[in-house]
Amino acid sequence: MADKTTYTLIEPIKVVKKVEGADPVESLITDVPFKLMRPKDMRCMDAHQGEQGKSIALVAHMTGLTISQVDGMHPKDYEALARATSGFIPSGQVTGSAA
Repeated sequence: MADKTTYTLIEPIKVVKKVEGADPVESLITDVPFKLMRPKDMRCMDAHQGEQGKSIALVAHMTGLTISQVDGMHPKDYEALARATSGFIPSGQVTGSAA
């Protein structure tokens, strides 16, 4: 498996870069790099509350986007990127059968 793959966004993300003494520069993010997840990458979720907050933080961490950019992305883009990380997010407590 490659260490990094690229996801092409359905809806590009507009980025406005402000440079002191110059006009703002706009650009579009159309492709998002997505790195191979390592267990250490899940630590980025510790500072966030709620299942969605943790998922958004993980997508941002794995793609290099900001949380604000992930918050504003097209729902299908978020769904695809979140699905790619979902196998790494621990589910609830595992319980055995009652004896």
